Amino acid sequence: MTDLRHYDVIVSPAITEKSTMASEQNQVVFN
Repeated sequence: MTDLRHYDVIVSPAITEKSTMASEQNQVVFN
């Protein structure tokens, strides 16, 4: 699960803002 979080930052470096806000939702959205 940690890889996913790190991957999100690498895949969407320009979307860091959304990544932080959707950090919690990321688990549900990516899952």
